Amino acid sequence: NHNANLLLRDTAGQTALMQAKQHHNREIVQVLQQAEVAQQQAVKLLKAVTFGNLAQVQQLLSAGVNPNATADDMSALSQAAAKGYLEIAQCVIAAGAEVDYRSANAELNPLLYAAYRGHLEMVQLLLAKGADVQATISGKLDAIAYAKQGQQQRRNVGKPFDAIIALLENHP
Repeated sequence: NHNANLLLRDTAGQTALMQAKQHHNREIVQVLQQAEVAQQQAVKLLKAVTFGNLAQVQQLLSAGVNPNATADDMSALSQAAAKGYLEIAQCVIAAGAEVDYRSANAELNPLLYAAYRGHLEMVQLLLAKGADVQATISGKLDAIAYAKQGQQQRRNVGKPFDAIIALLENHP
């Protein structure tokens, strides 16, 4: 599990990696070390997306970081969609990110983030790449309902929610 918390400790204060080393289990040590590196790379990728650093995103993806890697249950594409970073979203999708990806614990996918935050061009991109308009939050709110909720938020005043809602309603 790429989302496992490798820092969890048992009652003796030991992580799984510490225990594997103590018991000289080289295979488990290797797997845990690889998982730790993957987790660190995911955090770097999410930070680069969060700060809008396209060059670093490209560098990390070129180095083989999983475009669907998550940190704190947020994928790079979900973060790009939430922030409205269209070029970064295009880059992450080109690297193989799944447009409807959500981690096991996440309720939102990229389309839901983009719709709620009022990012019309992002919604258009995600729909063009095959995003599921029927995706819901906990089986209740779909992208249309979530866009309507986003429209009610003060911080979203002036964003093109009517166009987003119409686009979603008319999408096949």
